[in-house]
Amino acid sequence: MSKITINQLHVALCEANSIMLTVHVRPDGDAIGSMVAFYEALVGQGKTVYMVVDDVVPEKYSFLRYTDHIHDVAYFETNPVDIDMLMVLDASTYERIGKVGALWSAPIFNIDHHISNTEFADHLYLKPNFAATGEIITYLCTKWNWPITESMGTALYMAIAT
Repeated sequence: MSKITINQLHVALCEANSIMLTVHVRPDGDAIGSMVAFYEALVGQGKTVYMVVDDVVPEKYSFLRYTDHIHDVAYFETNPVDIDMLMVLDASTYERIGKVGALWSAPIFNIDHHISNTEFADHLYLKPNFAATGEIITYLCTKWNWPITESMGTALYMAIAT
């Protein structure tokens, strides 16, 4: 495991072509909001991006754009994809992502705010002084001059507020 800087994270994302995003089981507003906002940001940068959760996405988040693009593990077991990076958002332990980690051998990156993070990922961008992963995603997009669309803003607001 290596803790990475914002610049190292940016370089890794720029070099990756195909990225799988995931969050913890029993996903909450921060997890889902951060994931769909980062999905839109990465697609806007020309990346091929997928989203997977080893759980059911609560219906209450269905109003967010791109939640219909989130698949369960079974989908990717029968429809495998090649990825350059597994990006874990808002999860502090490997166990919290369920079966997702076992499906791919790509390097694992983790963006998280939990001080209890076990540093399970190959590359960790940890900001425990941030209140939510959604706040980190907002910060990254702003620092990298990536546009934040209205739908991203809604998702990030929910991520930070919940």
